[in-house]
Amino acid sequence: MITGGVSVIIWRRLGVALGGIFGLYEIVPGFLFSALVIYIVSKLDKEPSQDIIDEFEKVKGLNSQTNA
Repeated sequence: MITGGVSVIIWRRLGVALGGIFGLYEIVPGFLFSALVIYIVSKLDKEPSQDIIDEFEKVKGLNSQTNA
């Protein structure tokens, strides 16, 4: 969220000053920059512990029973 918000503010100011590609609606680059940061952080972060994986699978199983 921080990345998206900051990029929207910066993109808006660049659009006013420079025009061209910076005239693009600022939510588009904000979304793209946020998605890129989410991907990078997920790759740099450690794998979840087995306890977390087990908890996820347990809730996933309960959820599939509810939707069936």
